[in-house]
Amino acid sequence: TGTGRHPVEPRHVVAVILAGEVVAQVEVAFLPAGEGNIELVQPMTGDSGIAKYLQKRGEGIHHIALAVADIEAALAHHRGKRSIVPSVTL
Repeated sequence: TGTGRHPVEPRHVVAVILAGEVVAQVEVAFLPAGEGNIELVQPMTGDSGIAKYLQKRGEGIHHIALAVADIEAALAHHRGKRSIVPSVTL
């Protein structure tokens, strides 16, 4: 790629923690994409919420997260357009 980075960064097994409890163990890998990364997530067990989501809906894109300098301006830009902005984390 000319960046010196391997196309897929090393994989890591991580715990997904929600409200202080481990709710899943997943294997994660990062695929460099421009100035960001695509995160690939694979559940380690078949009984986690992530595994059940995949069993029901299949593989694919779950969500896309973008960082913007001015969240209010970005939301104003997309209001009234056919953009999908279901949630915002500040």
